[in-house]
Amino acid sequence: MVPGRREATDAVYVWHGGRIAVLNAEGLMKQESDSSYWWSLVHARVEQGPGSPNAERLGPYATYEEAATAIERAKRRTQELDAEDGGWGNG
Repeated sequence: MVPGRREATDAVYVWHGGRIAVLNAEGLMKQESDSSYWWSLVHARVEQGPGSPNAERLGPYATYEEAATAIERAKRRTQELDAEDGGWGNG
């Protein structure tokens, strides 16, 4: 994994020009559409299209429902990873 990149099964998200750019399997940049959904970390709600700065939101997601449950999934994954780490750093 390359720092600054979040790899997914069908796309790679990279920080580019102050925004998250989505690269497809061929490495070509796809435009973020106004139909993308995001979870706003500041407002604790789903946003569609351009909205809060990317540093303040999770996404993009294809559906409203996926964005609405993003924070719960992120919290669950964090708890799972914390449990796997055990006592790392405690001693």
